[in-house]
Amino acid sequence: MGGELERRKYRRLHIRTDILCRKIGSEYTHNFTANSVNISTQGLLAESILQKEIQAGDLFNLELDVPQEDSTNLLGGKVSAYGKVVRVVEAHQNTGRKQIAFQFCTRPQYEI
Repeated sequence: MGGELERRKYRRLHIRTDILCRKIGSEYTHNFTANSVNISTQGLLAESILQKEIQAGDLFNLELDVPQEDSTNLLGGKVSAYGKVVRVVEAHQNTGRKQIAFQFCTRPQYEI
């Protein structure tokens, strides 16, 4: 066939922006920033150099800014949601970066 078949149920938008990740039930010890790789209606994939132990099942408050000039033709604004970590994997060999897949637990709130 020429290419890999898309097995995902929901379309993803490739948006690169900063994400503030604050662990639920933790004051400051598990907060970190990450960069988004893509986002869908069900979750998002982020990439970060993690200094802390993050595991599948951890709950986070996620906040990200959608850039106005992004090629997705969306209006700029802020998106926030609660997300559950579904997996954490090495992003690239020997870079120390990890990819964190979040599944939204609440419908994302969008503020213009």
